Formats: sequence, C-alpha cells, structure tokens
Amino acid sequence: MPQQKTTDDDLWGTTVLPIYHKNIFFFLTVLLAATLAIFSSVPVIAATKDSVRVRAILTQDSNQQPLAYPTSLFYDSVADEIYVVDAGNNQLVLFDHDGYPTDSVGQGRGLNNIISGLRHKNKLYVCCGSSNEFLSGSINILDNAFFPEQRIVLANEHQGQTTFIAKRLMATQSNGFYVLQSDNSAINILTADWTFSHQIAPRYEHLGVLEPAAIVDMAQDQHGTMYFLSEQWGHVFVYDKNEKFLFSFGDKGGDKGKLARARGIAVDSQNDRIYISDYLRHTILVYDTKGRWLYEIGGKGTRPGNFFYPSAVCVDHDGTLYVADTFNNRVQIFSITQHLDTKMLLNN
Repeated sequence: MPQQKTTDDDLWGTTVLPIYHKNIFFFLTVLLAATLAIFSSVPVIAATKDSVRVRAILTQDSNQQPLAYPTSLFYDSVADEIYVVDAGNNQLVLFDHDGYPTDSVGQGRGLNNIISGLRHKNKLYVCCGSSNEFLSGSINILDNAFFPEQRIVLANEHQGQTTFIAKRLMATQSNGFYVLQSDNSAINILTADWTFSHQIAPRYEHLGVLEPAAIVDMAQDQHGTMYFLSEQWGHVFVYDKNEKFLFSFGDKGGDKGKLARARGIAVDSQNDRIYISDYLRHTILVYDTKGRWLYEIGGKGTRPGNFFYPSAVCVDHDGTLYVADTFNNRVQIFSITQHLDTKMLLNN
C-alpha cells in the first residue's frame, strides 16, 4: 500500500534546485573559490549545508495493519531493505527503498519480545528479550527465507551472571560479534562460535573521576570505525576498526545542541554525518564525523518532520535517514541533500 508522501512545505533549509542549475551553480562556485585561492591572500573554506525533506511516512505493515511503537531499525545493504522492530505487534517489518512493506516476521518464526536485529552474511540475527521459555533472552538466527536455523542463549560467565540479554549486535572484522548486554556498561566481543573474548569499556571523566559509561546503542561506518552512544553521559565514544580509542564528543543537557536522553545513533561516513535520536527532546541531532554539532531535525509533535519520543535512527547506502517515531506509531523517511556553502575568512 503506498505510504504517505509530503509536499515542499516540509522542506528545511534551501529549496532544491533542478539538477542542471545545481551543477552550474556548483561549477561556478568552485571556480570562484579556486580563483580567489590562487590570486589573492584570502583563505577560502568550503563547507556544505543540508536540505532536509520528509520523503515518506511508514504507518502500516505488509498486512496493511498499523505499526505499533516501532523501537529499532536496521539496514540490509545487500537487499537495500530496512527492518523495523514493530514492538507493539512483536514482529519485524521489512520495507524496500521506496517505503513499501514487503514482508513481516514474528512469533510464527519463534521470535518473542524482539529488541533489535542484524543482517549479516545472508543470515538474520534477532535479539529477543526475556520470555517464559528463555528467561535470559536469546539470539535467534534465521536463513534467507526466514526459517529458524539456530537459537543462541548466552550466559555471561565472565562476570558471574546467569543471564545475558543481548540488546544490540554488530559484526567484528574477524566474523565475531560486538554485543551490547542489558544492565552492562561494556561492549562484549564474542567469537564466531559465541564464546566470550574480551570487552571494550568506555570511561567518561566526571568531576575528575573516570566513570563507567553505560552504552545504549552502537554503529559502524564503512571503514570499520565504531561509535558507542551513552545515554547516561550524553556522549559518543569513537574507536577505530582495531578497537583503539580515537576521540569522544557530545554534551549532556536539555538545551539545543545537547543530548538529554540519547537513544539511537547512525553514521553516514560518505556524507560526513552522524545522527543521534534524543528521546526526551523529540529531536534528531546532526553532527559531522569529527563530532561537531551542526543542526537538529524535529521537535515534539505529530506533523511530518516532528517526533513523539523517537527511539532509533538508521541510514541506507545513499544517505537517506530513517527515524523510528515511536509514540507516533510510524517511521519517517528523510531525504537529505548537501550543497556547497563557500565562506571567506579574512586574515587578521
């Protein structure tokens, strides 16, 4: 069923120009910048500005039933599909790139209390929460046709715990997995056969003391750089593909540009953007990949482009942004285009 579309009234920033006008404008701007740089002592700094537009709003599953409290999103880069955790209906709903619902997977495939998932090497990995049958939750592995292949029940013996509820998964460089566990601040690294290897334990300096940073979400860019989000401290910890700490960014608070209750993170390294959903401020904060805050999308409300407790964000291969607008019972899709913004700063 076609999803709701929007008009140019939902644009942020500048009006999108026809492609030939954009190309001419881009060429002339670059030519001017190069001329100034060569023939004068005035330094030229080239930057980009974003135009943000609501492209579609997803409200129904593949059976034309309404979504109920979507809480998590993940992207399948091979099939170019978005998976939505439709928590209120205990199912995963698949949408193609155009926002059309193509399938739904749930309890009939042994999935209960779905938390999140991962598409990796032609397998679907689904993190499920505690149930009467599996008190410590499970990781369910399904094949390409969504038939169950294996159920993994983890016990975190490393910390002497009897339960290990996985809430997020991310693939390692060596066919293992980074696993976020509920009630644990560290990121657990498991081998391909699901045995414990080691941990990454970010620390945040508070009042001169290094405190554990509870991680609520994580993302990985195309270069293997990892981003670990702490709701507790309103902070992001960045590590390279070899698990070496690089830098951190983000400020806790309720004002513009700050993180009150950060819940989800997505990285678009190709377009130099990081997106973080703020559950309490009903916004999506946008940063560059250096961690510099740029702008925000949203605000509390029910209109297109507004949110009501957004839980998760996700980006696809061309930089399209997906937002789980949880209490509005929908997923919003944003087209984000960049255009050149040339500024000249005079030397003192």
